[in-house]
Amino acid sequence: MIANAMGRPARLFPMPVSLLRFAGRALGRLNQVDRLVGSLQVDSSATREFLRWTPPVTVEEGVEQMVRGYLVGQSIR
Repeated sequence: MIANAMGRPARLFPMPVSLLRFAGRALGRLNQVDRLVGSLQVDSSATREFLRWTPPVTVEEGVEQMVRGYLVGQSIR
């Protein structure tokens, strides 16, 4: 989504999780690798329902706003 909002191609390449875990273990960074390859999905529906709250923007709109702010900051430098 970030690359798309910036009008650039995403530079992704496949990497076996087992290789990342091996490198993380060898470098003493297995916790960081686990956070990187673990699930980042959060279900906030119960909290939103309990609080009777809806987000003011979608995730996509939020990413686009973040990218616009980033690009503006880059042009000031």
